[in-house]
Amino acid sequence: MIICNFFGSGYAGLGRMALNFNIAILLTMAISVTLYYTHGYNTPLVCGMVVQFLLLPVVFFLPLLQVHRAMRIKRESLLLEISKHYKCVSDVLVQKITEDRELVGEYDKIKAEYEEECNVRALYKSLERIPTWPFDVRTIVQFTSTLLLPVLMWGVRVLRGFLQNI
Repeated sequence: MIICNFFGSGYAGLGRMALNFNIAILLTMAISVTLYYTHGYNTPLVCGMVVQFLLLPVVFFLPLLQVHRAMRIKRESLLLEISKHYKCVSDVLVQKITEDRELVGEYDKIKAEYEEECNVRALYKSLERIPTWPFDVRTIVQFTSTLLLPVLMWGVRVLRGFLQNI
């Protein structure tokens, strides 16, 4: 709840925060690439770029994985509470019907219990469909484009070099 209030509209802010960390890593990679091209081949520099590139998904997904686990646990506990409440409501409904056989044909006398049972069942089904991954499409697109941009730039450079040698 504190995290939700901190980020405003749900957990999408957490994804954007992780994306900002990735952008910082990409900036350090850009500096490393610049040093590589200005000062020549340097094995530690290349290893550093590879490690930085491999860190990008970890930095992005690790905080989101922790939030996913917390969201899943909370949803499962809420589903358990609702299922217990549903059992109580359905037991009361069945008890009223079995105690007084005349109620079977009279919907008005059990209407409140029946409606509560239907509402609890609908609540359970809607809670079951709530996603537990704190993603929004914009953050995933930004992450993917941020991650693939250096790869595409490298691929274009390699392709250009290959085409020049033909």
